[in-house]
Amino acid sequence: MTPASGAGNQQFYFSDPHGSTVALTNSTGTVDATWAYSPWGVVTAHSGAASTSILFAGAYRDAETGLLYLQARYYDPATAVFLTVDPLVALTGQAYVVHRR
Repeated sequence: MTPASGAGNQQFYFSDPHGSTVALTNSTGTVDATWAYSPWGVVTAHSGAASTSILFAGAYRDAETGLLYLQARYYDPATAVFLTVDPLVALTGQAYVVHRR
């Protein structure tokens, strides 16, 4: 649970183990909105009037494009693809290394 406030309205974020926002409540504990996601980050269900730009994996969602900003690059949940090469390629020498042996 993480508190957030704005315009005199305090909200509390509830997240799953991946950091994805799954619910927003108000200061009285009433659930204002809920979200569910596909494994790749597409919002599969949303209920309630409250909204947030912090969604899948705690990433900021761009309202115009639907892309998620994951700290170093943009990710498209609709195609499950990052739009740019990993910025650490300069260190690893390989663009898409998940782990090295």
